[in-house]
Amino acid sequence: MDGIVILVRHGATAATEEGKFCGRRDLPLSNEGEHQAKSIAGMMALERPGRILSSPLARARQTAGITAQGLGLPVELAPELFEADFGEWDGLSFDEVQKRYPGEYGRFRSLDIGFAFPGGEPLADFCDRVRSAAEIIRGALGPKPVAVFSHGGVIRHLICEFMGLDFSKSSSFYIPPAGVARIVISGSKGALMSLGRAGDHI
Repeated sequence: MDGIVILVRHGATAATEEGKFCGRRDLPLSNEGEHQAKSIAGMMALERPGRILSSPLARARQTAGITAQGLGLPVELAPELFEADFGEWDGLSFDEVQKRYPGEYGRFRSLDIGFAFPGGEPLADFCDRVRSAAEIIRGALGPKPVAVFSHGGVIRHLICEFMGLDFSKSSSFYIPPAGVARIVISGSKGALMSLGRAGDHI
């Protein structure tokens, strides 16, 4: 079915403000993140999505919940929208990872499909999970937009999946906290309508 997907990254957390990896650690929104979530809810009041899907992690659920409350919609949780499991890197800064795991960091940056986060999720499994998430989203399409609240890495890969791009292109897209991407889907093809941050004119 054709329709519009609005991909939303959760608001800021202590980890995003400190520039640290945050995968399965279940951190809440920071004060700034709560403010961003309210800005997202204001934007969504104009978009009027028909369904709201979210990662089960607290930072995404909180961001989605503020929008859902304003619209009177339930938040539908989808484990496929979880952030990657960064394993031993969770809680470390990018500089710390680069110093402690130089070889693995290089493979991560090059999106080597054979890479696995030390003690965490293989990239190939993550990509398979994103494909499954995309199918769930396609199944939710209807006359109203579908709002999807997730995480930076997941959203970058979903953009590639919907646009028919190889996942190696995901690093071309920057998704900040409270970042929003709109994609129109027609048949098997998707087109990126806009990409920015809630509160910007996008």
